[in-house]
Amino acid sequence: GLSIAPGRWQSSSVVLCFTIPSNHTKTSTLEISLNGGYDFSDSGAEILYEDGVALTGVTPARVISDEPNQVVTIAGYHFKPGGRHICHFGRSAETRAVYLTSSSLVCSVPRSKPGTVLLTITQEGLKSDAGIWFVYEQYQLALLSPSIGSSLGGTEVTVHSRTLEDTYMGGGCWFHTAYVPGRIVARNRLVCVSPQYLGKDKVVRVKVMLRREQGGDAYLNTSFVYSRPVRMDQVIPRVGSRSGGTAVLVVGSGFETSHVCLFGQVKAARTRLISSSALECITSASSVIGRVDVQISLDGSIDVSMMQLGFTYAPDATVESTNVGSIVYQDVLVLSGRHFQDSDSLTCRFGGTQSVHGLYQSSSLVRCSVPMLDAGVYAVGISNNGIDSGVSAAVVRYRHALQIFHVIPSKGPVSGGGKITIHGSGFPTKDSPNASCWIGTLSSPAVAQQSSQVTCRLPAHREPGIVDLHLQWAQEAGKSARARFEYIKAADIITVVPSVGSLQPRAQTVVTVIGSGFDAGMGLRCRFGTSNCTRSGVKWVTSSLIECLVPKPSSPGPVAVEVSNDGGREYSTNGHSYVYEEPPLVQGIFPGVITLGVSSQSTISVLGKHFKNVPSHTACLYGSSTVMEGYYISSTLVVCQTPRNVSGTVAVAVRTGWHGFVSGSGCLLSVRPASPLLLHPSFGPANGGTLVTMTGLHTILDATVDEPCCLFGQNASRGIWLSHSEVVCSAPARARDGVVAMHVLLTCGGGALLGAKPYQYLPDVHVIDIYPNRGTQNGRSSILITGTGFGGGRAMCKLGDLSSPEDGTRIISSTMIECVAPISEVTGPTRVRVSMDGGQSFSSDEVVFTYVANPTVLSLQPSIAYSHVVYALYVSSGRLLCSIPEQNPGMVRVAVTKDGLKALGDTSASAYLMYLDYEEGMFSRFTIWPTSGPSQGGSIVRVVGIKDSVNISTCLFGYQTVNVARYNNSIACVSPAHSPNATVDVTIALSPPSTLARVDFEQPASFKYYDDPVIDSAFSVGRPGKGVGYVSVRGTYLMADHSVCRYSFESGASKILPGTSQTSTKIVCVSPLAQLADSIWVAISVNHGVDFTSRSVRVTRYDGLTIQRIWPSAGRTNAGTMITILGEGFDAYSQRLDCWFGFRVSTPAIYSSSTLVKCVVPNLLPGTMSVSLGNEQGIANSNAQYTVTSRGRVHGVEPSSGPVTGGTALVLSVQVGTGVAASVLCRIGKSHVVQGHALSSSRVLCTTPAVETGGTVLIQAVARGQGSSMGMEGEVRFVYYEEP
Repeated sequence: GLSIAPGRWQSSSVVLCFTIPSNHTKTSTLEISLNGGYDFSDSGAEILYEDGVALTGVTPARVISDEPNQVVTIAGYHFKPGGRHICHFGRSAETRAVYLTSSSLVCSVPRSKPGTVLLTITQEGLKSDAGIWFVYEQYQLALLSPSIGSSLGGTEVTVHSRTLEDTYMGGGCWFHTAYVPGRIVARNRLVCVSPQYLGKDKVVRVKVMLRREQGGDAYLNTSFVYSRPVRMDQVIPRVGSRSGGTAVLVVGSGFETSHVCLFGQVKAARTRLISSSALECITSASSVIGRVDVQISLDGSIDVSMMQLGFTYAPDATVESTNVGSIVYQDVLVLSGRHFQDSDSLTCRFGGTQSVHGLYQSSSLVRCSVPMLDAGVYAVGISNNGIDSGVSAAVVRYRHALQIFHVIPSKGPVSGGGKITIHGSGFPTKDSPNASCWIGTLSSPAVAQQSSQVTCRLPAHREPGIVDLHLQWAQEAGKSARARFEYIKAADIITVVPSVGSLQPRAQTVVTVIGSGFDAGMGLRCRFGTSNCTRSGVKWVTSSLIECLVPKPSSPGPVAVEVSNDGGREYSTNGHSYVYEEPPLVQGIFPGVITLGVSSQSTISVLGKHFKNVPSHTACLYGSSTVMEGYYISSTLVVCQTPRNVSGTVAVAVRTGWHGFVSGSGCLLSVRPASPLLLHPSFGPANGGTLVTMTGLHTILDATVDEPCCLFGQNASRGIWLSHSEVVCSAPARARDGVVAMHVLLTCGGGALLGAKPYQYLPDVHVIDIYPNRGTQNGRSSILITGTGFGGGRAMCKLGDLSSPEDGTRIISSTMIECVAPISEVTGPTRVRVSMDGGQSFSSDEVVFTYVANPTVLSLQPSIAYSHVVYALYVSSGRLLCSIPEQNPGMVRVAVTKDGLKALGDTSASAYLMYLDYEEGMFSRFTIWPTSGPSQGGSIVRVVGIKDSVNISTCLFGYQTVNVARYNNSIACVSPAHSPNATVDVTIALSPPSTLARVDFEQPASFKYYDDPVIDSAFSVGRPGKGVGYVSVRGTYLMADHSVCRYSFESGASKILPGTSQTSTKIVCVSPLAQLADSIWVAISVNHGVDFTSRSVRVTRYDGLTIQRIWPSAGRTNAGTMITILGEGFDAYSQRLDCWFGFRVSTPAIYSSSTLVKCVVPNLLPGTMSVSLGNEQGIANSNAQYTVTSRGRVHGVEPSSGPVTGGTALVLSVQVGTGVAASVLCRIGKSHVVQGHALSSSRVLCTTPAVETGGTVLIQAVARGQGSSMGMEGEVRFVYYEEP
C-alpha cells in the first residue's frame, strides 16, 4: 500500500512533506508528485519511522514560582543516549535535559510566574506526542509563634496565615534545608518542631507546605531566628531560702543580655549579665520546698540551655540553742536547731563579721570550730549556703585563752643574757607588774607588747638541756600552756683555715672554722667583722667544724671571725682573725716558647707582685687541668717546671698562698711537641759504610757538642750533629746480616741515651746473570736479574751510570729482580749493578748488558692482506719485505726485531696490518659492561654484542693491551691499572677469521676509571624483623650513580642489597634486618656490584633515636607542610638532624627539644612512605608513616554555554583526588557557588545561577571532606549569552 500525504512547495529544490502516522518501526520510500498525485518521481528517499519519546510523570509536579536552582526528574520511555533533549515548560521556557537512562531525564526548572504549564520533551528536534501538566506555586506570607528558638532544636512553632481560609489535612516545614513533618492543630494552623541547626546564620528561611482537604497544596514563606545554646557548668550556691532573695551565680558560656534565669517554672526576680560566662540571678520566693531545675530562657518561656542543673529551695536555718555559753579560740561549738542542709557552703556565723565552715551532723545539729575573736558576746547563726543569714536565737560569750604557739629563738646559750620572743594568744593588752616568764625553774620579768606577743630576757642556766617555758600574769589571769626551750653551749672557735684570703675573693670562697658547740639548726651564722652571712652561707659538718662563705671586704686587713647559734643574736666572744690582703698580680712569663724533651724538663719564670711564700701552696696551672709544683723565689718571682703532656699554646696561671690560681694578659706558653724519632735508612749492607741519619732526638745541648756515639749492636761509630735533634753516623761492618739495635749516646764514654731504633744489616748483593742481555737504545726492555741477597725494601738497578725507573723495578724473590732498561744515548756494553738500600751501596759483580741501535719502521706496504694470498720477500739495508702468513680476519701487529730481541712497547719498530675476509656481511658493534672500574684495575669487563663463535685475541684499554678471557660463557677482559678520574677508549682485536661477524673499530666503547673507594665505618639502624632499616656507610670516594652493598654473615652466607650515594663520603644501604642479631660485615660497590671494596667493615648497631608518632600524618603533594615528630633521644643530635621521607628524600630537621622536632615536607609523589630521623651516623628506625594525597582535577563541562537567566544543567567531568570525599561544590565565576549532585564517580551535575550580563566565566570544583574543603586542579570555561 501506498499512502499519500499533503506537501508544500518551498522552492525549486525544497518541498515540505507531512509524515503519515505509523504504528510500527520501519523504513519507507518517499516520492514527490507535482500534479496532485497522478505522477510521482522515479527515485525516492528513504525515511525511518522510529518510536517517539513519551512522558509518564514528573517529580516533583509542583515547584515554587520564581525560585532558582530547582530540578525535576522526568519519567518516560524511548529516551536515546547521546541525543539532544530539551525540556519545554509551556511555550517559551526551555532548558537542556540531562540523560540518565532510557526512561529518565533530569531538567533544571526555569523561573516562571505562578500558574500551570504543559511540560513536553524534544528529542533530536522531535517533540513528544503528549505532555504533562506542571504547576508553579506561589509562596504566601506566614507567621510563626514563637519566631525564635534554640539551635539545639525542639521548639514547638505554630504556623498560621491570615490569607488562608481553607481547611488543611497535613503538611510540613523546611527550616533552611531540613524538613520536619507538622501536625494540624486548627483548621488552618500547623505545628512544627524546630530541628537542630549548626549553621552560622542566626536567621534562616522557613518554607511551609499545607495540604488542602479539597486537593492541592499551599506554600508559605517566613523566617525563624536560631539562638545559640548556652552551657551551664555550675550553680553557686545550690541551696537557697524559699523566701527568695538569694544571689545565685550561674557559670557557663554563651550568655547574653536577653537571657533570664528560671528556677523551676519561676522566673528570677532579677537577672544580671556579668560576662559571657557568668550570670547573677536573684531568686524569687517559691511556693515549693525541694529541688528545682535551673534553666536559661530567652523570654521566660523558651529554654536555650544545653543542660539543666539543680537548685534546692529550703526553709531558713534556725538556731535554737548551743551546748555551752562561754567559748574560747578553737573550741568546738555544737548548735541545735531546725532546717540545717548538708551542703558544701554550710557555715557558722559569729556576729555579722566572722564565719567558719560548719560540720553537718543532722538537719538539727551542726558542729563549728571557734575562730579567733575579740572578747565579747556574739549571736550565733547557721547559713545553709554561706550567703543567706538564717534565723538565730542563741548567743555565746567569747573569752581569751592563754596559749603559746612558738618561741623565737627556741635555743639559747647557757650564759643567758639574750632576749626571746614568745608568740601566742590571750595575752593581756597592757603591761602588768606581776607578769613573769618562767624558763624551767627560773623566772624573768616579761613585757607584754601585744595581745599575741611577749618579750623576755633569757636568764643564765647551769647546764645545757631542754626546759619547760610558760607565762604568768596576775592571779586572775592564770598560767599559759607550756612550751619548750633548749639551753645550748656557746660556740667556741679554736682556729680558722685558711686565715689569709684575697681582698677580691672569688665567688664561693670558703674557710673552715674549727671549734666546739656548733649547732646544726637554722640559727647557725658566721660573721666576718661586721659582715653577717645567711644560713645558706654556712655549712654544718660536725659540732666542731663548719664551713663559711667569705664575704667581700671593704678594705684590706684583719677582721674577727665569730659564730652564732641563735640566728645572729649572740655571737662567740673568742673569735680568731681572718686577714684580707692584696691578691698576687702576674705580669708575664719567661720564656714564652719551649720545646719538650725526653730526658729533662724545662722551667719557666713567672714575674709579678704580691707573691706569698706559703709552703706546699706554690704551683703553676697549665691550661685547665695540668698543675706543676712551683718554687717561691721572691715576692716578684716564682719558678715552675713545665709538664710533658701538653702541646700547642696554653694559658699559665700561678698560685701562691691561699688566693687560688691567677693569671695575667700575655701569660701564654707555646709548647712545641717533640719530633718523632726516625731512622733513615733503616737497613744497609753487612759490609757497612751506609750513612744513617737519626732525627727527632731530644736534647737541650748546643749543636757544637763533639762526636756523639752511635752503637750498632756492640759496634760503635762516631757521629756528627747536624742540628739539635739530628745525628748522622756511618754504619760499621758486621760479620753477618740481621737486625740490631741502633743507639745514639751523648758520648762514646757512656753519656746519656738520646734515642734507639732497630737497624737491619742486609746480606751482600751479588748479580749472577741477566736475561735478556741485549736491548735497543730506546730502553723500556724488561730485564730479569738473578742473584743473591735481594732482601731489602728499596731495590734499585743501574746500567752503567743510568738508573732504572723506580716504578719499573720489582722484587720477585730473594734471588730475582725485574728492572726496566733506561734509555741510552750510546750503544755498546754497560755494567749492571743492583742496590737493596736505595742506592747507597751497589753490587760489584761484572755482569754486562749491551745496548744496540734502534730499528725503525717507516712504512708497511701493503697494509691490507687477504688470507689466501702469499707474497714474496726481499731484504735490503733500508727496506724489509715480509711474506704474509695465513691469518683469520682481524688486526695484527707487525714488529721488527733484531737478533730475536724486541723492546717492550716499542712502537717505533712496529706497525698494524688488517686481515680482511672476502665474504660480505654487516659490521657488528660492541658494548662493554661495566663501563667503569677502580683505578687499581682488576675489573672483569664483559664484551657485549659479539657472538660466541667470534674469537677475540686482545682488548686495548687506551694503549694498554690485555688478554681475553672466557667468563661465565661470555667474552671478558680484565681492566689494567690506570690513573683515576680518566676515561679511556676500549677496542678489541679478532683472532682467526670468522664470517659470522666483524668488529667496527671506528666505534670504540668508553671505560671510566674512578678513585678506589675506601670505607671506614658502618652504622645500622632499625629493629630486627620490624620494617625496613638502613645501614649508613662512611668513607671516601663513595659518590656513584649505581651503588650496591654486600653483607657477609658469621655463617659464611652473604646478601647483596641496593644502596644510595648521599655524598662522596656516605652511602645509605638497605639493611638485612632479619640478620641484625648476628655480627655482619659490609662492603660496597660503585659499579653495579662488579667490584667491591677490598675491605669490609663491621656494622655497628645504632638505636640513638626513637620516633613515636608524627602529626599531621597526611598532606598534599605540594611542598611546605610543617610536620611535628615526637619521640626520644633528640637532644644528643640537636646540631645536625635530617628528616627522611622514604629512602632517598630528606630535609633538615628543626630541633625543639629532646622529644620534639619539626620538618618541612618536600615535594613528594602521592602514596604512603616511612618517616625517619638521622644524621651522619645513621638513620633511626621508625614505624611512622606519612601519606601524600593528590587533589582532584576538572576535565571538562557540557554544555559550554547557556543563557544569562541561569537554570542550565551542567555536567562536569571530574577526577576526585585521593583522600577527598566525593561531595563537590561548583564555583561559577567569582561570586557564585552552587551545590553539585553526583551522577557518578566522575560526573557532577550543577545548575547555573542567573547573572546580570553575558560573557565568559571560569568554572572550578571544590571537593568537600569532613571538616575541610579543597579546590581541585584545573578549570573550564562557560559562556553566558543573552537570550534571543
